[in-house]
Amino acid sequence: MKKVLPILVFVALVGCTQGPPAPVLHFPPEGYELTTMPFFWSTVPEATEYSFQISKDLGFADMIINEVTTDTFYSVASKYELFEDGSIYYWRVSSGNGEAWGKSSEIRTISVRII
Repeated sequence: MKKVLPILVFVALVGCTQGPPAPVLHFPPEGYELTTMPFFWSTVPEATEYSFQISKDLGFADMIINEVTTDTFYSVASKYELFEDGSIYYWRVSSGNGEAWGKSSEIRTISVRII
């Protein structure tokens, strides 16, 4: 047991680099029909940046927006050419601290209405 304890202490001290906690999504709510509204999420005190993603599929294999920002909001108003009118999309946000990305927020859906 004495030989195992120092290794466990070393692993606990060095550990794996883990990113900050996931932000909480504020707007738009689940299933919202998006026109020109920006997306908002909570500030994570440990974070220095956020990864904002919108995808055509729930697994985020077909992303149409994948941006890193220091803000807690993102507007897609200038990127409407990427969306199809009436389609459903998935969005999420992760927080990062310059060393690692934390877990993603919940995933929400939006439908897009281009006006």
